[in-house]
Amino acid sequence: MLELFKEQERQLRLKEESVQRKRDAAMQECYEDYKKKEKFNEHILQGEKIRNELKGSAQMLQNRKCMQNVKLSEESLGKHLGEIKLNNQREEKLRQLLWETSPELKELRQKILLANVAKDHAMQMAEKQALLELKRQEEESLAEAARLEKVAMEEEERKKEMEEFQAKLQYHRDLDELRHFKLKKDSAHEEQLERERKAIDDIKRQIEKEDLEHAKKKIEAQKELQRQAQELQIERDKIRLQEKLKERAVDLKVDEYRKAQELRVKQLEEKKQLSLEQKLQLQEELLSYLEKIYSEKLKKEHLRTDLAVEEKDAKEKAKELEAESKRMKLRKELQRLYDMQLYVKKQKQELQKKEEELYRQSLMARLFEEDKLELMSQQKQRQKKLEHMRIAQAMIEESRKKKAAERARELADLKYHEDVESERIRMVKEEKIRFLKECASDLLGYLPKGIFENDETIEQLGDEFKKFYFRQSCIRNLRSCYEAQNFYAWPSTLRNSPLFVEIMADDRFHINNFIWAAVSDAVLAALICIRSSFFLMVQLLDKSVIRTQE
Repeated sequence: MLELFKEQERQLRLKEESVQRKRDAAMQECYEDYKKKEKFNEHILQGEKIRNELKGSAQMLQNRKCMQNVKLSEESLGKHLGEIKLNNQREEKLRQLLWETSPELKELRQKILLANVAKDHAMQMAEKQALLELKRQEEESLAEAARLEKVAMEEEERKKEMEEFQAKLQYHRDLDELRHFKLKKDSAHEEQLERERKAIDDIKRQIEKEDLEHAKKKIEAQKELQRQAQELQIERDKIRLQEKLKERAVDLKVDEYRKAQELRVKQLEEKKQLSLEQKLQLQEELLSYLEKIYSEKLKKEHLRTDLAVEEKDAKEKAKELEAESKRMKLRKELQRLYDMQLYVKKQKQELQKKEEELYRQSLMARLFEEDKLELMSQQKQRQKKLEHMRIAQAMIEESRKKKAAERARELADLKYHEDVESERIRMVKEEKIRFLKECASDLLGYLPKGIFENDETIEQLGDEFKKFYFRQSCIRNLRSCYEAQNFYAWPSTLRNSPLFVEIMADDRFHINNFIWAAVSDAVLAALICIRSSFFLMVQLLDKSVIRTQE
């Protein structure tokens, strides 16, 4: 039992030891794993640190490269700007030198100055014309104001005459009313007297009946009353007679005024009729005179156009003959120059051959003397002669090459000078165009002739110059077509173009200078319309006079 117990204890102890060993081994493994993890973390941290350092160094290198690139670009940009500045300065100096040395630019400057002077002169003339026009308009306005004032005064006088006439008519009406009123008043007074008489008779009869004693007194009073009534009646008759005389005098004055007014109206009608007849006669004379002038002018115009056509044909024939003679002279001159060049070329070739032959002979003689051929054998002499000939030929070829090189150098110099001249001409043209763009845009219409070499120069200057000079060429062609009595000589595409229509519709382009016949017909039609309107106005005036008389 004890042994079993000990065995069990030993086994338990062995198990505990084995468990302890396993635990220690596990702990050891955990510790080793922990150490490995720490080492791995340290390696990771070191790698990140190294990576950051590498990134920083790479960033620094990149910044350095960027700075170097920026410096290089700044230096190249500075060099480029310096070259541009130098080129601009060089071009400016070349321009100044061109302006100082080029006769074309000097002539252009003089022409621009002449154009400025012409423009100033034209502006001064336009200003004077405007002042004259303003003065004329002021005079016309003053004349119109005077005419209107005169018309107003005449109208006022007519109104005054009408007012006086109306006042006189009203005065006559008032007189008629006063006469009717007096007649009514007289009839009423007679009735009153009649009533008074009746009343007196009644009183008399009553007095006779009532009081016979006082009859005498009453009769005497009645007689006195009758006497006073008769005196009053006499006074009233006198007043009526005076009023009738006054009315007759007023009627006579009214009749005289009416007769004078009728006489004045008749005189005015006679004057108007006379003035109308004179106006009609003057109008007929004016129309006949205008028709005569028109016919004479039409004849002159036909003669002028025929003369212009003949002159133009003669000029064209003379120009053709002159051009033909110039062509013949030029052909003869070119043929003569060509023959002369051929002759000179042949003479040069012959002279060159003679010079080469003389040079060869002199060279052969000099070599013969130097080598002393007479002392050699015949074979050696032949060999030396051949050698001398080869040397002479080589020297001649060398001299030919030298002459060809000199000729090529001369041609190169000539080409260089031609290139320089062409470059100068190009720069002069560019400077001309630049100067014209700057200065000539405000001088259109005042530039002298010959300032533009050809149409390409006008096209290079812009649309404003093209439009203006195309307009001027259109006007010149229209005038030439009119002189040739061929207004529709231009093609339909050009006649229907907007610019052509604008030129024809322009107020500054007086088409009546070109189509006189149409304008003359229009003038005659206008005169006929004026005549018909004048007759209509006369009829209206006659009707108005008749209405005023009524």
